[in-house]
Amino acid sequence: MSNKKRVYPERFKIIKNNNGVLEVEIKDLIKGEEEYYAKQSINGKKQREKKKFTTPAIINFDVSQAGKHTFTIYINRPNNRNIGKFKVPVWEQDLFVPEKYIAGLNKSKINKLAKKYAPFVFLDNEERYLPTSIDYLLNRDSDTGNIIDKGINLSIKLEFPKKRRRDRSHPNKPRQLIGAKIDDIDVLYNDLGRVLSSNGDKDSKLHTITKVFGNGIRTKLENRKGRTEHLTVYYSAIQNVNKNQLIVNYHFLYTYDPKGEDYGDGMKIGSHVFDRESVSVVFDLGANRPISINNIKPKFIIYGAHLEKQTMGLIKSKSDTKSLQKWKKGRVKVYWDDAIKIKKRPVVFAALGSHAVYPHSGYYAVYYFKKIRVLKEPARCGKILIPNIASYGNNSMIELFGNKNENVYSYSLKDLEIDNITSNSWNGMLAFSGGLVDIIVGADAKFPPYTSRELDYDNWVNKEFIKMWDTAKVDKKFKDDQEDLIKKIENLLT
Repeated sequence: MSNKKRVYPERFKIIKNNNGVLEVEIKDLIKGEEEYYAKQSINGKKQREKKKFTTPAIINFDVSQAGKHTFTIYINRPNNRNIGKFKVPVWEQDLFVPEKYIAGLNKSKINKLAKKYAPFVFLDNEERYLPTSIDYLLNRDSDTGNIIDKGINLSIKLEFPKKRRRDRSHPNKPRQLIGAKIDDIDVLYNDLGRVLSSNGDKDSKLHTITKVFGNGIRTKLENRKGRTEHLTVYYSAIQNVNKNQLIVNYHFLYTYDPKGEDYGDGMKIGSHVFDRESVSVVFDLGANRPISINNIKPKFIIYGAHLEKQTMGLIKSKSDTKSLQKWKKGRVKVYWDDAIKIKKRPVVFAALGSHAVYPHSGYYAVYYFKKIRVLKEPARCGKILIPNIASYGNNSMIELFGNKNENVYSYSLKDLEIDNITSNSWNGMLAFSGGLVDIIVGADAKFPPYTSRELDYDNWVNKEFIKMWDTAKVDKKFKDDQEDLIKKIENLLT
């Protein structure tokens, strides 16, 4: 068998991304086309400058301004009568640039803050999947670069758009990419890292749902549950300068989301390859400058789950039909003083079958059209993830969780480094601004930093419609059992 690496296109390769400069190599776009021009938009506002180039080309962009930068590439045919064919962009890619640190705030202080409030995470009794590292997602060992699971040898299609919604006269009507089609890429799973990092069109998607019945890609990948040595929770920090806030997002990345479907099911509907969930702790930066860690105080937490437009609720039991409380827009707000904590750290309850994060243990439901209950999921306290910076009596802790080692885990906390993503960086997968999560119902979902948590962070945490969690409207048995368990856990922590 040949050890020769498969060659893939590298259409938008980020070479450099620091000090407000983005250096990109652009090539392999449209067969037979070499002349193009690029435009840049910042937070939806187009810049006047047009960069003309012949591929392959290395181009520099100014990314000193915070926000969402979009790089749009068109074919350049100034003398062609059919120029109208080429007014639809052949490539569009996003890049998120966070605000520069204000006086006295730096990466070292944010790292200390993120560690100080790293959450305890309860998993459901029957949970099979663990939040994991980017290396494990890509099936690569972080130290050696070797393949982890050698039995995975399947091809996945990276699909590029055939239409784009970019016609000003008909903004909601997709326009066909006539004569300007980007070819799809057939990617070996073990090569995903290097392909995604250099082919991140924002309207592309990783096509992993090939069948509802039979042995599709999901059936082959659902046994990748995460390994303890790769158990990781990532964090990212975003300043909301106008409201004097610092938002620290704790990210949970998964190889697979079963959506309540049993392992080995012949029919798969809701499940999908890859998943990302997060919880946002919002801090008041205080009035004192320069900033010290002691001046930064947590104000509230945003627990986000499922799709942003969905209605969700807490129910008394899996068979119950009445909601104890209900909220819209995929997230709920809890003031810091009301949040459940262990040793002054927030507690996250991850639901079975979706990994959705909630502020309390119990049974939850997801609704379509605000009323039709389509998913019921438990978030019980059967297992626990403990930040590896917290000390505890290992054997005594395991006794609290059924005397089973697999119910108590220690996780690593790592900076996601969303401010420094290139195609060759350890987090280069995050240069891909398209849809990584292929979903049967609804739009394909993106990974950070291309979710509303990053791109629309002010509205994500501060919008008036965000429902306030009612601490009184919970199931009493869950509340009592949970409080008893937390007291016992706190007694074991030093």
